[in-house]
Amino acid sequence: MLVPDKYKVLMLAFVFSTTFLMPVLFALLLWAMKMIKNLYVHGREERTIPMIGVAVFYFLTFYALKRMPVFPVFKLFLLGSTVLVLLGIVINYFYKISLHLTAWGGFVAALTGMSFQFHQTFYFWLFLVVFSSGLVGFARIQCRAHNQTQINLGFLLGFVVMLGLFLFL
Repeated sequence: MLVPDKYKVLMLAFVFSTTFLMPVLFALLLWAMKMIKNLYVHGREERTIPMIGVAVFYFLTFYALKRMPVFPVFKLFLLGSTVLVLLGIVINYFYKISLHLTAWGGFVAALTGMSFQFHQTFYFWLFLVVFSSGLVGFARIQCRAHNQTQINLGFLLGFVVMLGLFLFL
């Protein structure tokens, strides 16, 4: 089923609003209410409430798009993103991992999974995303936000979970 362009723009605006704009506004609200010290959210303890908010927004986006004529890979990516945030909440209770690299690992895995599903290689895009994830990991270490283990575990979590979803769902 072809979706008219104006509906594509509306869906894109909806996804942008619910996966970026609303979580940012939620974080600003938490900061204004002094529930988090700053928007960097460095401590493990401080990350839980913002992450729950992100998980709720991601799940609501997935649920809303579930019945719409949206490319199935896009829905699967949103489901995987929700699962990764929920796993991040659980792991964060015990150990701090890099959520930035969890997202990048999920992105690399999604491209890898799409390569398998469509029997095509996305060499350029995979190179670009792997290179970008390396830059982000390097930046997180340089900012002293994470150590190498936290970076590696974050990337590995994102990659394994998202690739598993793409290969088995």
